[in-house]
Amino acid sequence: MPKWAKKLLIGLGAFLGLLLVAIVILPFVIDVDKFRPDIIKIANENLNGKLELGKLKLSLWGKIKVEVDGFQVTDAKGQEVASSKDVYFHVPVSSLFSGSPILTFRTNRPTIRVVKDKQGKLNVMSLVKTKKDAAAAAAEAPKEPEAKANLPAIVSRASLGIEMIDAQLSYTDELTKLVSEVKDLNVRVASLSLSKPTDFEVWASLDTRMGKTLAVKGPAKMNGKFVPKFKGSDFEQGTLYIKADMDGVGISMPGMFEKKAGLATNAEVGVRVTPAEADLEYVKANFFNVHVDGKGKVTGLDTTPTMALNLKSNTIDLKPWSELLPMLKAYELAGSAGFDADLSGTAEAPQYRASAFVKELTAKAPNLKTQPRFDGEVKVVTDKVENALLTMKAPGNDLKVTAKVDSFTKPKIQIAATSTGMDLDQLIEFPP
Repeated sequence: MPKWAKKLLIGLGAFLGLLLVAIVILPFVIDVDKFRPDIIKIANENLNGKLELGKLKLSLWGKIKVEVDGFQVTDAKGQEVASSKDVYFHVPVSSLFSGSPILTFRTNRPTIRVVKDKQGKLNVMSLVKTKKDAAAAAAEAPKEPEAKANLPAIVSRASLGIEMIDAQLSYTDELTKLVSEVKDLNVRVASLSLSKPTDFEVWASLDTRMGKTLAVKGPAKMNGKFVPKFKGSDFEQGTLYIKADMDGVGISMPGMFEKKAGLATNAEVGVRVTPAEADLEYVKANFFNVHVDGKGKVTGLDTTPTMALNLKSNTIDLKPWSELLPMLKAYELAGSAGFDADLSGTAEAPQYRASAFVKELTAKAPNLKTQPRFDGEVKVVTDKVENALLTMKAPGNDLKVTAKVDSFTKPKIQIAATSTGMDLDQLIEFPP
């Protein structure tokens, strides 16, 4: 072997040996736990509650890893909101050398407790302090032109990952006394970054009961992607795509509602956002045999938001709904229905337009000799019923009813009923 090759191997061996020694020794030399008091202080200054943080420990085996000996967050009442005993941050060494650092936060089997008090307030929504006074003062102060600044390349290329595995989530409503629990809740966010697409997913095995009236059980999942676009430090646009799937979830309210696992329960959403507008490219939602399509746009996000949204269903066959609503089985419901709705205007002055219809609606009822057929439609515009129509036809019977409501706040109702003939003996089996 040439001498230069031997020297190279010896040098490489010495470097690897020094690296191994550094990996073993440095965690004992570098005290990352000294940063813990500052972290707790900053967190508690911004919380309506308290953060307790366990000891921090450094590890360099294959990655830069900071282990946390557990944490607990309590609210202003001293009640636990979140806690975990298995928490760590890590950064792969290779990502530092590539100039695109990846910081990942992971916690295993955390517990999260959401409580809605008797006033309707959620503990998690009031956990972070708001600075209304500071914000108001800043708004009143004269604004100076802000200097444009480009972010350092390493910052724009950096990404954050979040992993929450096998979380236990509980929800309590103190007013209704309902308690709901979700076991095995998982959240994974990959590459939360200014320059890369961000993928995320949430999944859980639901096994929840609310009192004796509602049971929800089965696998649920949601995944999506957010693609940002920046020009320097300025946000130009972003696109968000989300898919949610609860097909495998069974929902049971004994005697009232039964949704078996395997029936369609899913949705997809696509949104494009800029600083000035949000374009809802599509909404596709499916439940059982109902399919809803939607699209719309919100403009003026930087001034006065103005919306224009539309939701439209397919023609829904009503007969199969006896599978979901057991009480309908005795009535032999048949026919179809559908709707088309628009929402426009601003939040202060919204305008609604909705129309719905039923066609060839029939149902079995006691004492009826035959099943009358109903057809109808209703049109609602902002605060009034522009037109409502219902017709009934059966052998020897004919009825047409029209109605209008001028205002929902101060109702003025007009109803008209006409018929070419009503032979009740052909329609109803009267008792002796």
